[in-house]
Amino acid sequence: EKKKAKEAAEKKKEEEKKKAAKEAEEKKKQDVIQAQMEALQAQLEALKSPEKGGEAKEEKKEKKKEAESDDEDGGAAPAKRGGGGQFDFYNESKGTKGLSKKEVDTFRTDKEISIENFNLNPILSFADLNVDPKLKAVTDKFERPSPIQASCWPICLSGRDLVGIAETGSGKTLAFGMPGLTHIKELGQAKSKSPVMLVIAPTRELAMQSAVVLEAAGATIGISTLCVYGGVPKHEQRAALKKGVQVLVATPGRLMDLMQEKACDVSKVSFLVLDEADRMLDMGF
Repeated sequence: EKKKAKEAAEKKKEEEKKKAAKEAEEKKKQDVIQAQMEALQAQLEALKSPEKGGEAKEEKKEKKKEAESDDEDGGAAPAKRGGGGQFDFYNESKGTKGLSKKEVDTFRTDKEISIENFNLNPILSFADLNVDPKLKAVTDKFERPSPIQASCWPICLSGRDLVGIAETGSGKTLAFGMPGLTHIKELGQAKSKSPVMLVIAPTRELAMQSAVVLEAAGATIGISTLCVYGGVPKHEQRAALKKGVQVLVATPGRLMDLMQEKACDVSKVSFLVLDEADRMLDMGF
C-alpha cells in the first residue's frame, strides 16, 4: 500500500511538473507573439509618420497623380457625404438617399442590425452600389447585398473607420473588399508596386479564403492580390512582392518576418483590415 501511495504521489508530482512546464512554454510563446505585434505596430506607425517636409512632398505627388488619373478617367465621381476626407469615395445613389426612416428602421430591426455613430442609409440593392461596373459584376450571382454588406459599404466607401461584427458566411469579405478595391482604384494606385490594402488574418486558412475572393474581384479592374502565410518557403512570396501587388492578405507572423527582412513595404497602406480581430486577440495577437 505504501509503495502504491508513493508511486501515485510521484506520478502526480510528475504530471504537475509537466503541466507547469507546458504553461511556461505557452506563456513564452504568447510573450514572443505580443512582442512581434508591438514591433509591427511600431513599424507601421513609423512608416505612417514621415517628416513634415517629406510628407508635404508626397502629398503633392499624390495630388498630381490623382489629377492625372481624373483626366484619364474623365474625372472621378465626387464624394457626397461621410467625412472621410481624401479617402471619401462614396457616391450615394438616389435610391439609397431616398429611403425613409421607417424603411431603414424596419430593415435594421428585421436583420437585427445595430449601428452607432453613423447616419447614412444602408445600400439595399446592388443597383444602388456606385462602384466600377466591372467590379460590381462579381455580385451578379447574388440577389441582394447581405446585411453586413448593406451596412458597411456606405461607411467604408466614405473613408471612415469601422468595427463590424457578423457571423461566418455573411459576406464580410466583400463587405470590406468592395470599398478596399474601390479605394485603390480611386487613388490611382491600381499599378502600385507595394500594397495599398492590407488584410491581416489569424490563420492561413482564413487568409487564403479572403484572398481568393479579393483576387477574383480585384482582377476585374486590374488589381492584384497576394496571400502570405507561414509554414511554406518565403522565396516565392518575396519574389511575388518584388513584382508588385496592390492587395496583401497576410498572417501576422509571416508579415512580420517579411517586413523585418525588408521584403515587404507597407508605407503605402491606407486601407487596413483586421479580419476576425477577436480571434487574433484570443490567440494573443
